[in-house]
Amino acid sequence: MEPKSLGEAFHLLASDYEFFPYTAISYLRSHVHTKEIEEKINFKITHAFDGKSNCLLYLIVAEKHLSVSYIDPLIKLIISDKIVNKLWEKQAIFVLQQLTQIYPDIVMDKVIKVLDNEIDNFDEYIGIHSFLFEVFPFINKEKYTPWFSKTIQKQFELDDYFLLAVMYLGIPETIPYIRKSIDNNNWDLNEVNSEELEKTFTKLVKGKYPKKAPVLFVQSRKKWNE
Repeated sequence: MEPKSLGEAFHLLASDYEFFPYTAISYLRSHVHTKEIEEKINFKITHAFDGKSNCLLYLIVAEKHLSVSYIDPLIKLIISDKIVNKLWEKQAIFVLQQLTQIYPDIVMDKVIKVLDNEIDNFDEYIGIHSFLFEVFPFINKEKYTPWFSKTIQKQFELDDYFLLAVMYLGIPETIPYIRKSIDNNNWDLNEVNSEELEKTFTKLVKGKYPKKAPVLFVQSRKKWNE
């Protein structure tokens, strides 16, 4: 069914459907941005786990209706332990990466607040939400170099992933802190690939990053309907 109004499109996304509602999503994505669409997306992200959820569908719509108002609920969604599946997770990160390209300081300042709290009050059950590291490539590296350098010197779960995320940014000032961290950490070698860390560090010193950094999901994902 091809919707002819916002109301019809919203109704289709809320209904039980036998087939994926491509037409309703396409209609909303191509519609001019309105307060009604933004509020609907925001509500769906904020209440992702209240009853029957179609948050994923609205995360796809959100790509074409980006708003600063999604940042807080998106971060809460990403760090939630209730995420339904990897597709949800990837799509939420995709939209947050898009928003970081528009509002880099707003997103990064909020991410830092979350990560600082998690690192300084580490809880083995909750862990550190490394998916938030995926906004790093879109921020002003020089502005946040002091934070990266300070955080590298802390000991916390997943700090090897943090080192990799920072190395891919190619910030020369972080090199001595990264070297010291690699040398001084007592990682479980069954869980940490020290060889990968050393190879990545060598590339960093040679100036290979950020140009040779791994391709990000926001850059590699195919069209939404594929």
